[in-house]
Amino acid sequence: MKNSQMKILLVDDDDINNFLTKEILSLQETAPNITAHLFVTDALKFLDDARRNNQPFPEVILVDINMPIRNGWDFLDAFEKIDPEARKHTRLYLYTSSVYYKDIDKAKEYSSVRNVFSKPLTDEMLKEIMTDQ
Repeated sequence: MKNSQMKILLVDDDDINNFLTKEILSLQETAPNITAHLFVTDALKFLDDARRNNQPFPEVILVDINMPIRNGWDFLDAFEKIDPEARKHTRLYLYTSSVYYKDIDKAKEYSSVRNVFSKPLTDEMLKEIMTDQ
């Protein structure tokens, strides 16, 4: 990480999980700046606003797979259509309560997905998220 606070975007419809994830991440030596969105549409608007205002995308995005209305796969489909230059410094992880083997296989079809994690965050997951380049 470069002398600035890491930015993380959570895309998860579960307020309690977002709260717990924020608490766990805030315990890091250099606490990240965390933004959470309960709906895929809101998260995509957040990214579109950043792009239109020439703001950098978050360095890390954690996306839940199972959400109502639009799910994590919908987010990934839209994310991969975003200009690669705008998202090139973003590391995206699927972060879900049920890691079904077919979900893991499907995740491999998306070039932007770095890894699939099962909730809750563990120390090993945190280390990967915070230090993976």
